[in-house]
Amino acid sequence: MKIPKLTEWTGRIGGLIISGFFVAFLAGESMDGLFKNGGVSLLKFLPLLALAIAGCLLAWFKPKIGGAFAILGGMLMLDFHLLREDLLTATVYGVPFIIVGALFMVSGQVVTPTKKNIS
Repeated sequence: MKIPKLTEWTGRIGGLIISGFFVAFLAGESMDGLFKNGGVSLLKFLPLLALAIAGCLLAWFKPKIGGAFAILGGMLMLDFHLLREDLLTATVYGVPFIIVGALFMVSGQVVTPTKKNIS
């Protein structure tokens, strides 16, 4: 397997795992936060998570654009939690999407050699 395909599929599988985990976590644990006093903070966080997950999904078809959205969403989530002085949560939420977005960006940037551009 060539390096571009390896980075592409690593990003895809990683994006699916990370997105699936956060959607399941959101559905299972965070819905209670909407009905308690922390609901405002959760509602501010949801668009950032949606941006990162949408970037992972878009990257299946357009790796550079989707990777950029995943990185942007990850960085915004990182900033969101760092402003609340929670380094561990910032790392857990932001860094996985930044890594997956970088993998998509690399896979979209690398040109695989074909017979036409070898000669």
